[in-house]
Amino acid sequence: MKKRLIILLSAVFCLGMTAVPATAAEVQNGQDEDILRKLGEVNSAENLIENYGSFSIEDITYGEDGEEKLFIYVDEDRLAREWPAGEIDIMDFGKEKNICSYDPETDTLYELLYGDNTLFEQMVSDNRPEGTFVFFEGENVVADENTDEGRKIVTETSWEDSPEDQKELGLKEEETAKFEYLVDPDTFVLKELTLSFVSPDGAERVAVKEIFTAGADRYELPEKYQEMLQSKDTRKMTLVMDAGTEQEETFSKDIPKGVAAAVLIPAEYVLYDDEACTQLHEKNDNFDEDQTLYAAKQDEEPLNRIYEANATEELLKNHTNIQINGTEYYGDEERIYFCYYDADMSVIEDGDSNVQICENGDVYGFLADQAAPFRGLCMDGTYEKYFEEPLRNLICLKPEGERVISSGEENGMLTVETAMNREDAVREYPDDNNITEMEETDLYVQKYVADAETYEIQECFEYIEKADGTRKLIRESKLSYDGEKYEVSEELKAQLDSGDTRTVTLIADPGTDNEKEYSVSVCKGGIVQIILGEGYSTFYSDEACTQVYEGTADRENDKTLYTKKSQD
Repeated sequence: MKKRLIILLSAVFCLGMTAVPATAAEVQNGQDEDILRKLGEVNSAENLIENYGSFSIEDITYGEDGEEKLFIYVDEDRLAREWPAGEIDIMDFGKEKNICSYDPETDTLYELLYGDNTLFEQMVSDNRPEGTFVFFEGENVVADENTDEGRKIVTETSWEDSPEDQKELGLKEEETAKFEYLVDPDTFVLKELTLSFVSPDGAERVAVKEIFTAGADRYELPEKYQEMLQSKDTRKMTLVMDAGTEQEETFSKDIPKGVAAAVLIPAEYVLYDDEACTQLHEKNDNFDEDQTLYAAKQDEEPLNRIYEANATEELLKNHTNIQINGTEYYGDEERIYFCYYDADMSVIEDGDSNVQICENGDVYGFLADQAAPFRGLCMDGTYEKYFEEPLRNLICLKPEGERVISSGEENGMLTVETAMNREDAVREYPDDNNITEMEETDLYVQKYVADAETYEIQECFEYIEKADGTRKLIRESKLSYDGEKYEVSEELKAQLDSGDTRTVTLIADPGTDNEKEYSVSVCKGGIVQIILGEGYSTFYSDEACTQVYEGTADRENDKTLYTKKSQD
């Protein structure tokens, strides 16, 4: 549902496209494709703006926590939004190019200062769609009738044909997505759109409702903020790009006092408070004085060298092994860990005495909470995916969105600091609670300390940096090379090598041409951890795969389990 809105709204920026006016008279009851095509043409942003000057949408999403409202206004040179939490943003992209926004949490009004003449145009260009009002494949008209309220067109889409955003709204696999379009019978302009999810027994629940207004009044900020933006009592905001270089360029803007400046710079640049570009910019709440900021493009070469030098395979060309001692901080907890890698073995230990060892295709170790050793049973491809692949760049992960914010060399050591915004960090590290609990304005910062000659990392520190510049350490690691070879404890060896064993067998896709058997033996009292392949998710206790295996405390006897690939 949200995808429809984004496509429709983005179309306003394609003002060079030819509008396609259409009327209801051109649309006769007939094939689904014709009705939906005409509905899209009439209600494209181009057509609505050309014929009515503007349009607005009130979008209401219904969820478990109540309803959320989003209001959107679009005309020839303005896009405005009111968000559910009360935020407002207005983009003017006509003769006057500007973006202003309001943050209700801090009661702050912002104006945009951009450090590249092409940046604003790029923002507009990035919103240009591939189409206008796009319908989904598989959307079928099931009703088309005139009512007292207008012409009502009803369509349905199966779960398989529904886009992901509808599923995120709660569409279940057994349900059908139902759209009700209420249009003006004379102009075919949309008045309302309702998305409901219909269960097999016919019960309906409304997920989204949109109310459209063609020819809506021009959206303006509340009067209080209009007066602030129109004030003649201003301060000068200056942005110097590439200070001290041949590419130096200065941008300035008079911004009313009391209004904050939102600075837009290219992603590869970092903002500083000093001309030498050594002091990272610290956010302040003084919106009354002139201010000059500096932006410098960071040299990414040291970071790229660190990426290359610290790939596990590259390190093991020059060293017999790699060892990491680290501490992770979460709340009031401290968790220590130890990692070891050589050409044949990888080991992870933690402070709770858990041990995982991967050695030449075999996975084994000790589970402290079960007070028992374990062996892994890996289906085809899982050892490579879950144990070998993650090791290839374990020391330095090269996450997307990581950018250099500072670098320097002293006493033969190179220090490089990088930062990622919350969105990028959560995408790259979705299982790290320190990162998923970041606030929107926080940064995830990594500090690499590497040998300046080899670029091999010696230490790594990870922080969450707040908007005021304060940092909280969440992880620190110290690396060493060519230490003593890791030796499995004699106690664990004795348990795993006990002659009194049991065998666990897994049969995948029993009774089919793809049937395959896997098995592993473990000491009695030990645990077998089964790593299922892609497409497999359930264990069964019978060959027909009809009885889901519920688990058992039995660790003394042989066992045979079954699994089959899902039919999705």
